Amino acid sequence: MNRFDSLNDLYLSYKDNPSIDVYAMGVGENNSISVNEITSGNDLPWVKATSDCDVWSNWGAENRDLFIMDQNKEIVSKINLTAGFDETQINFIIESLANN
Repeated sequence: MNRFDSLNDLYLSYKDNPSIDVYAMGVGENNSISVNEITSGNDLPWVKATSDCDVWSNWGAENRDLFIMDQNKEIVSKINLTAGFDETQINFIIESLANN
């Protein structure tokens, strides 16, 4: 299973939990890779930076970064998933936000 599929599974496990307000979205660099190629078979939304809206640079994103935000839409964690997908760490961060 690739990182995006793992992230999609995690998103689906929290999506319908009323005690945890979780939103997830992939953000891609303005490049030649098709969004359809990335999201095929997944429910997780995905956007790409454009010349008019360079969210990639504005956020200081790097390839395979995961941003976790709190209920106030403030970034509380940035994890790079290049080395792997640590579901335990990500679950801990998400669930600690529900207790605030």
